[in-house]
Amino acid sequence: MDEPSYSETILARPGFYVYRLWAGDLPLYVGSVGQHGARRVTRRLSEHRRTKAWWPQVTRADVAAFKTIGEMVAEETTQISRLLPAHNKHHLNGASPQDGGGWDRYYAKRPDLARLRDLNRKR
Repeated sequence: MDEPSYSETILARPGFYVYRLWAGDLPLYVGSVGQHGARRVTRRLSEHRRTKAWWPQVTRADVAAFKTIGEMVAEETTQISRLLPAHNKHHLNGASPQDGGGWDRYYAKRPDLARLRDLNRKR
């Protein structure tokens, strides 16, 4: 598989996508769309906008398209491992940072993200 190309252009057609949500240059969340067949990434982002308390921190999103579910799943796993996004539970052993004590474990892994810690203290 070639290196994926991420774009801030959000495609409306159904497919297999990995999306990344950012607060400036800080990774907030990595997700995928298409686990149950081709879906629209716009629908998933709208769901996050309605249901996630951390959504106001999002300043931009980027997306990469994939031909298969397998490629999509592999890329999502890679991105979560590389970026350690603040609101993914995977790298915190099932606890999101907001689930009591999660932020301390997150910042122990990512001390370079003091700005995000400060944002969350204001909430």
